[in-house]
Amino acid sequence: MLKIVLKFIPYLVALLCGLLIIPWVLGVPGNFTPRTQLGWTTGLIAMVVYLVLYQIAKSTAKFSSPNKTKPGTKIDSLLVIAACCVLPVMAFAAVLLVCE
Repeated sequence: MLKIVLKFIPYLVALLCGLLIIPWVLGVPGNFTPRTQLGWTTGLIAMVVYLVLYQIAKSTAKFSSPNKTKPGTKIDSLLVIAACCVLPVMAFAAVLLVCE
């Protein structure tokens, strides 16, 4: 059960980041406080970095040679680790944006 959940975490985080990137880039209406600006910047950097890592991982897995050992398992495990790191950062950024 845990393997099934861990298998879908990178996809769900990529979906979350992909859906949130446009509203996040548009920003928070009103005046920025330093705390709000820190949350906005942290969230934006985390989303962009994760989406770039996700794209690199999926591209390298697609273009890998079928005759060699499959590097996809290492890439997928690194992607799961990256997704598990992005989730707390995004939660921290959302808390800074919501709680003023």
